[in-house]
Amino acid sequence: MINLSAIDFSYDVFSQKVLSDCSATFSSNSVNLLLGENGSGKSTLMDVMSGFKRPQAGSIKINRVEMYKDTDTVTSLRKIISYMPSGLKLPPHLDVQYMLSIWMGAYRSHELVELLNLNNFLGHRYLHLSDGYKTRVHLAIALSKGNIVLLDEPLKSQDEELCKVFPKLLGLSSKGRTVIVASPISIDGISWDSVRKIKGGKLL
Repeated sequence: MINLSAIDFSYDVFSQKVLSDCSATFSSNSVNLLLGENGSGKSTLMDVMSGFKRPQAGSIKINRVEMYKDTDTVTSLRKIISYMPSGLKLPPHLDVQYMLSIWMGAYRSHELVELLNLNNFLGHRYLHLSDGYKTRVHLAIALSKGNIVLLDEPLKSQDEELCKVFPKLLGLSSKGRTVIVASPISIDGISWDSVRKIKGGKLL
């Protein structure tokens, strides 16, 4: 579970707030959509929830534990969070099989690889993959571990086949977890437990 209370974030004291007074609760065993246009603050909010950006004000609790209490707490909580940021890039000269072997978790791993059609690409180097297949590798890693899964624009590559199987991916891997998907557009075929819109750095 993630609880946000009055979160403010800006990149420095002189800049405009990117996030302002953001409050929300994302329950355990839920699949949630964070909907916002580019520049709305959704990626920054995902960074804050993942432990990568500390807010200037407000509280974030992960499973009722204050995340930014101290460095040790942030480090500990990040171990249960699986985060796929927008624009993620992995080492280009590693092959898919090696990347999956060192970064993929045990949760439904074989089913995820099969559903994402990665078996025929295990020997391919990351730099030779299309954007769509790079995203498939990112998703396989992200969805295979963590009690909390944060996916920032997972369908950005506009891979048509991936868009079709994405609802099944979430259905396969979301049980008992808190899953948040950030997207600039609504994603059909998924029974969202909550849909939160963000605009101008504020949750609506």
